[in-house]
Amino acid sequence: MKRPSLTACVLGLALSAAGCGKTAKNGAEAAPTNMADTPNAGMASGGASAGGAAADGGTAPLVCDGPHPGPAPLSRLGNFELNRALADLLRDLPLSVAPANLVEDRAGDDPTTEVDAQAVSRWHDEVRELGQELYASMADMQALSGCGQTFQDPSACRDHFVESFLKRVYRRAVTDEDRSEMTRVFMTGQRLGGDFESGERAVIEVALQNPDFLYLIEQGDGQTEGDAVELSGYESAAHLALFLTGSAPDDELMAAADRGALDTATLEAQARRLLGATPNRQVVRHFYARLLGLDFIQLDDARGYTAELAAAAQEETARFVEDVTFDDGGTFSALLTAPTTWVNGPLAHFYGYPKVEGSAFQKIQLDASQRRGFLTQSAFLRATSPSTRSSPVQRGLRVLEQMLCSKMPTPPSGIALPSVDPPPNSTTRQTLDAATNQVVCMTCHHEINPAGFVFEHYDQFGAWRDSENGLPIDSSGEIFRSDMRGKFSDAIELVERMAESSDAQACFVGHWLEAAYRRGQAAEDACARQQLEQSFADNGGKLVELLVALAQTDNFRYRLKSELAP
Repeated sequence: MKRPSLTACVLGLALSAAGCGKTAKNGAEAAPTNMADTPNAGMASGGASAGGAAADGGTAPLVCDGPHPGPAPLSRLGNFELNRALADLLRDLPLSVAPANLVEDRAGDDPTTEVDAQAVSRWHDEVRELGQELYASMADMQALSGCGQTFQDPSACRDHFVESFLKRVYRRAVTDEDRSEMTRVFMTGQRLGGDFESGERAVIEVALQNPDFLYLIEQGDGQTEGDAVELSGYESAAHLALFLTGSAPDDELMAAADRGALDTATLEAQARRLLGATPNRQVVRHFYARLLGLDFIQLDDARGYTAELAAAAQEETARFVEDVTFDDGGTFSALLTAPTTWVNGPLAHFYGYPKVEGSAFQKIQLDASQRRGFLTQSAFLRATSPSTRSSPVQRGLRVLEQMLCSKMPTPPSGIALPSVDPPPNSTTRQTLDAATNQVVCMTCHHEINPAGFVFEHYDQFGAWRDSENGLPIDSSGEIFRSDMRGKFSDAIELVERMAESSDAQACFVGHWLEAAYRRGQAAEDACARQQLEQSFADNGGKLVELLVALAQTDNFRYRLKSELAP
């Protein structure tokens, strides 16, 4: 006989952050900073732009004694983190429910975006469906309760389940208020469903819609130093775990939090341990997917570039950045210049690499005169929409904005480049130059176009070409900003110079800082940036060392007292 379903009255707790996100003294929800609107001038040299005016008209040196946390606006778990957290929560079950990708909406992956009513309803439905699937398996429900043969008394089993489940879901110690609330939820569910598992299911569904699960909440433990409030061990552990694993703290990290606030030595040790665990490499893959926009590319079937091939190209970049970060080189320079990649048979055939067959990916050496690093891979080069030509504008913008943090002005309204294919007797470069030679266009395109033209040896999908429409490729280009100012003969020269660029390295540090702090950059980050950029340079651009250094910055131990409601 099919078990009766629970009514929606058990699930009355909304997903909305209303009342939870109001942490500032005036009661307004703290708004995340948008890096795209944050000037980078001066920041690349160590964040000195945050200093005050010096007597000689220059910039005063930074004073970085004592804790200097930046803003900590309320942030929710993105979909990547929701999937990781749910997978870890269900990992020890008999797995009648597949733990991977329970949340499919990638558009909601940015933790700084606001939650609307549609998102609340969608999450409610997804959690309810998960609860139904778990409830259908007695083995799953018994595994979740964790009672086994230890608890003969149903109320003792209930109390054990509520305590252990909430601690994992809320990523902190369970309070008396939590116990009282969820005991009532359990008893309501048990009454409506008619069995112990119905009460269990009610707790699961309500807890997974609680702000304590859906948001990273940092209020501090009351210990102050100037305008800094020390975070509790649980808050630091949750922040560290979300940064380096995309999930909740594991047992060892939670045990450290049980002992109190986490100092920098503990944060360093835990960061190194977490980075040494293979499953946590998914965080590195996710970072580059977001940085390069790989998860949001439209798929098309033009000239045989199928969805399957697009997925393989994304996997190539994911495997490459993971390999470089943890196993091969481990430096910023290797990301840009390593003459290796990972391909399967179909992708190798697309690139023209011989001797690779089948669906399994394998690491291969490249012709270093044609390809080096992730900027010469198809996932980066391919146009974001179906096209029969390459996209120098898209490529140039990515180089300038994503790799050098040079924010380009917004195009004037009412002006758009003509969406036409190049005539048979011209190249994409010639067509684009002709389309953007108006004064109003050249304000921006005199910088964007040359930065993208260096990639013209790669067609719209990233395949190598020596000619276009029977005409030889001109891959010369130029950068007009940063310490990379100058002319380039092709993409290989560009990535080699970028690998040595202090401004490119500072931009890269800034991207990781945003990922770690779950917001855009702020003036209060100047001390952290100065320390991170210096240590990154001193360590030869070692990627893992950058992540470990980030985990020891003040934002993982403190928050601003002035942000907290009185």
